[in-house]
Amino acid sequence: MSDTIRRITIGFRVIAVLVLVGFLYVGVRQLMDFYGNKMGFSSERAIHDYFAALAIEDYDEVYRLTAKESLTDIYGRRVTEAEFQRQLRALTGDAPLALRVLKTTRLAEDGDTRYYAVEVGAEVGGASSGSRLLLEVRRQGSEWHVRYPFAIVL
Repeated sequence: MSDTIRRITIGFRVIAVLVLVGFLYVGVRQLMDFYGNKMGFSSERAIHDYFAALAIEDYDEVYRLTAKESLTDIYGRRVTEAEFQRQLRALTGDAPLALRVLKTTRLAEDGDTRYYAVEVGAEVGGASSGSRLLLEVRRQGSEWHVRYPFAIVL
């Protein structure tokens, strides 16, 4: 009888230790995520930097922050940096855009990939307007890169 009770108590202790280790893992993961976003180069920071660079026509920075595997044409051919910059100039009309990121909301996370709903505001001809985008951001090494193209949310 005492042998059975001892096995049961050992089983409960093992389960309690596993639950405690699980809570500790989740807590450490949450702290790393929280401080990583506040202190380091976070996915939110990459989004803000991407649109800020697009607004001031810093196409080198836009290219650097764009995930390289998404830089292809409709036939799957790699787009060079010069082609990418030429397309951005044609898209923006070679004029600075008054873009600003109003709000980023993380929707989901899958490993090193995060999905955001991003509200972008712009001023065109004195009138203010906004758009909502669905954005995928991926960690490549120690940096976050924006997938291109991204979806417009209506």
